[in-house]
Amino acid sequence: MIGIDIVDIDRLRRAVARTPRLLPRVFTDREIDYCFRKRDPFPSLAARFAAREALRKLDQVFIAGIRFHDTEVVVDAEGRPGWALHGNALEKSRAAGISQIELSLSHSREQAVAVVIAKKG
Repeated sequence: MIGIDIVDIDRLRRAVARTPRLLPRVFTDREIDYCFRKRDPFPSLAARFAAREALRKLDQVFIAGIRFHDTEVVVDAEGRPGWALHGNALEKSRAAGISQIELSLSHSREQAVAVVIAKKG
């Protein structure tokens, strides 16, 4: 299974400027801390938003009943992105038989993209 999404970085930047509470509503504290250690946090934030949307497109189990904080993009010791699923996202992925979820993030100056690949069984 594959899910993909692309996000305009400046659109996210403007949305956060208009509605600052968007950050803690969408992103976990750990994600916010990670992104704001960068000179410009918005490419990384946009990539994480794209990752959540790509996960929703991956399988119908992720469409309904999943809150933003049920999914979290984490970075391992080598800097590779991955998932920490919580709450309903974790329960639904287990119920659907999803055994592995891989994540790839990238961005240019204007856009961020995420690809999610999952394996059942």
